[in-house]
Amino acid sequence: MSKAEEFFKTIVVPTVDEYMSEPTNLRRGVLAAIVLHHTWDYWKCENPGSNLQLQGIRDEFRIIANVANAAKHRVLTRQQPLISTSDQIGRSPGLFHAPFGSGVFAEAVEVVVQLDDGTVRHLAPLIQSVLSMWKGIYP
Repeated sequence: MSKAEEFFKTIVVPTVDEYMSEPTNLRRGVLAAIVLHHTWDYWKCENPGSNLQLQGIRDEFRIIANVANAAKHRVLTRQQPLISTSDQIGRSPGLFHAPFGSGVFAEAVEVVVQLDDGTVRHLAPLIQSVLSMWKGIYP
């Protein structure tokens, strides 16, 4: 087993599983994004000069990378980020803080990412997409 596959199976998968068991937990969501993003570093060390095939999840991959880097650096200024600061990673307002008529119990509180263009993306499906891509590489 390569170091990248070992990292993925022993660190990434359990961390993502912990987040998915409690998708309202901001800390677990950010940690899942960080380890998913760092899988790329491991993969790149073992595949120098190769390009990772993102197969239709380029935006999801970029958002996860931005979440990981914003968590580390606070502000993003390089490579045209989709988010600019770690302030854009948080929890949705929830049923009792949402505007009247817009909140429902199923989406009461979730970890979300607000992109610079104003779009709000839920973190759990982004993480699932990127995890599925890596599972295709490290089954």
